[in-house]
Parts: sequence; C-alpha cells; structure tokens
Amino acid sequence: SAQLAASLADDLWLKNARSANAAGARIEAALSAIGGVDIVHSAEGNLLFAALPTPICDHLEGEGFRFYRMGVVQEGSELCRFVASYDTRADALVHFDAACEKLRD
Repeated sequence: SAQLAASLADDLWLKNARSANAAGARIEAALSAIGGVDIVHSAEGNLLFAALPTPICDHLEGEGFRFYRMGVVQEGSELCRFVASYDTRADALVHFDAACEKLRD
C-alpha cells in the first residue's frame, strides 16, 4: 500500500498519466506525417494502433524502437501497437521524430 499512497500523493498518478498520454500523442503525430501510414486507433491515451508498410516497421526497428508487430493487415502492411509510458524519455521522442522524418515523402 506504500506504492499506492505515494502514487496518490500530490497527484503523482495524474502527472504520470499526462506524461504517458502526451508521449502517445507525439508518437501518433510523428507517424501520421508519414505517407502510407494508417492510424487504425488514435492515441486517446498512451496506446496507439497503426497499419504501417513493412519497410517502415523495419526502419523503425533498425533505429532501435520496440513495438509489437501484430500481423499482416494486407500484403506489405502490418498492424503495429505502440505504447508510451510515464517515463518515456524526451530524447527518445526526439529520436523517434527524427526517424519518422527520414520516412516522409
């Protein structure tokens, strides 16, 4: 119960939730700017589902990003799940933005 008490103190839970949700929105914005990406379920929180061409999945993994490849949506496109955390680092988001920038038309 000590962890729960610490989470409730000074609205830490709310701060953490806002941080995770903001990171999810930033991931969505970066992916949305890439041609061929279809946001299947928008990041209403810290979770995002998107259909990405397989080469984009490969590129993002090659840049060091981890996400769950859920399976083929159609030939050459995969459904992917991205999850942000309350402790997603700002430098990781900058790196993600830069990796997505390389993929824009």
